[in-house]
Amino acid sequence: MKKQFLLAILFVCMITPSFGQNMNEAYSLHIDPLTYAEPTKSNPDGSASATDAQAAPGQNDNNRHPEVVSYINAVVSTAFADVPRLTPVDGAGQFNLSGEVIDIDTRTKSRTAELKGSDGEMVKKTITTHSASVAVSLALTDAATGQTRTHKFTGGDDSHYFNSEEAAIEAALNIMQGKIVKYYNKLFPLTVDGASDNRNQIGLYLRANLLRWATLTPDLGLELRFKQRYALVVNGSWTSWSWNDKDRRYALREIAPEFRYYIGKKCRGYVGAMYKVGAFNYKFSEYGKQGNILGGGITGGYALPLNRCLSLDFSLGLGYLHANYDRYNVIDGVRVHQGRGEKDWWGPISAAVTLTWKIL
Repeated sequence: MKKQFLLAILFVCMITPSFGQNMNEAYSLHIDPLTYAEPTKSNPDGSASATDAQAAPGQNDNNRHPEVVSYINAVVSTAFADVPRLTPVDGAGQFNLSGEVIDIDTRTKSRTAELKGSDGEMVKKTITTHSASVAVSLALTDAATGQTRTHKFTGGDDSHYFNSEEAAIEAALNIMQGKIVKYYNKLFPLTVDGASDNRNQIGLYLRANLLRWATLTPDLGLELRFKQRYALVVNGSWTSWSWNDKDRRYALREIAPEFRYYIGKKCRGYVGAMYKVGAFNYKFSEYGKQGNILGGGITGGYALPLNRCLSLDFSLGLGYLHANYDRYNVIDGVRVHQGRGEKDWWGPISAAVTLTWKIL
């Protein structure tokens, strides 16, 4: 049953959607050229998902501009220079970006105005201004899991006009580029030395100490992480075994809260302080001991990422433990009290290899 439980954790983790779970970890990104269907007689709108708004009075719709597609591709690639955790590469990457140019549309608006000429006479002159709008749909795919996130980005509208068509298109693309940068930085937040795009982010992790499970002692815990560097960890263990007609016994109940501070640019190493309290009942020979333990100390360790939601947490605690207990033996199935005892211990108080699953 315990083995099935661990396998279930691994399976759920593999199918859980996750983008950029490991804070500060950079990923390689391959960018495919955006597709674009030029207008034809059978498809006057060009790209299948393209839509054209009707021109307002005094405006004229212009034809689409397929020659701008290469410029759009350059703008999309340039945007990722401002997304620190996604690094464009020429070959295969951990993530792949593809998409479609949905719309490239420009409009002109003309009006006649009376202006004073060089000879001082009033003359009528036609003033032409331009607006532009651009829309793309981008799909980001995780090469490892196949998970895809699709988002539409737009830039420009018919409320801002410029003296040239080129200036209007450039303004629309600048707006779209800013939206791309903002979206993907939010999807892949960066935390370095306390600076973050999401400074108040909270992470929640489910934990299982594999060393305890190996001794047939179920162990589960939670870790609540603040701002990526500070964490509250609580692990609890419980087991109760008896054999040889109950003449041998192994029972343990323990809870260990801990405060941690993660160090390093990638926040993988940590130091902390632990408190431990519990009860035990051991009888492996003629005499058994039943009592309570209490103590605490300092901890340190390292979290080794396995994928975007799983990691192995290696930790060691050093400190002080105090145990007080009753000694007993069993005679004809009856426990007989044999006195009291206590013990103080300075040294290692915990060791763990913990499977950690990020669930939030």
